[in-house]
Amino acid sequence: MVSTYAKRCTNWQTGRLPFTLAFIINDIMKTLLAASLIFLSIGLYSQECSKCDIEILKEVSQSMDELAYDVVLRFACSFDSSCKNNAEFAEWSNDLLFQIMDKDINLLNKALHDLGFDKVLVICEEIAHPLKDYNYVDLYSKVKNSDAPKDMIDEQTRALEKAAEKDGIVLKK
Repeated sequence: MVSTYAKRCTNWQTGRLPFTLAFIINDIMKTLLAASLIFLSIGLYSQECSKCDIEILKEVSQSMDELAYDVVLRFACSFDSSCKNNAEFAEWSNDLLFQIMDKDINLLNKALHDLGFDKVLVICEEIAHPLKDYNYVDLYSKVKNSDAPKDMIDEQTRALEKAAEKDGIVLKK
C-alpha cells in the first residue's frame, strides 16, 4: 500500500516527481504557520506573573462591574504561596477572589485553565481559607454548574466544603 503522501509527490503513470513551486511554497507556509502558532502560544502562557501585585488588585476592584479576561488572568496569575507574608495582598486578594467567583466563575476558570493546574491548586488553597463569611451554598452551586474541567471543579468544591465546614455549614455533594 502506497501512502497518500507518496501518491501526492509522485506521478504514478510516469514515475516522475511533479514538484511544483506552488506545492513547495504551500508546504513551507503550512510549516511556518504551525511554528508561529506554537511560539505565540508559548509566549502567551509563559508570561511572567507579577506575584503579590497590589496594582492588579486595584485594577480588578475598579473593573469588577465589567471584568475582562486579561484582568482576571493577571489577577489569578498574581497568586503565589509567598503572598501569605504580604498581609494587605492576602486579605484583599482573598476577598476579590470570592467576588470574582460569585460574579463570573467561568471567566475565572478559563483563566485558571490557561495558567495550569498548579495555579488551580494555589487558588483552591485560598478558597479553603476565606477571611470573611460568604454564601458558600451559592458559590458551591456556581462552581458545580460551571463549564470547567471536572478535576478543576472537584478541587474547587473540596475547597469550598472545607471553608464552609469552618462555619459549621455542610454543603450537599
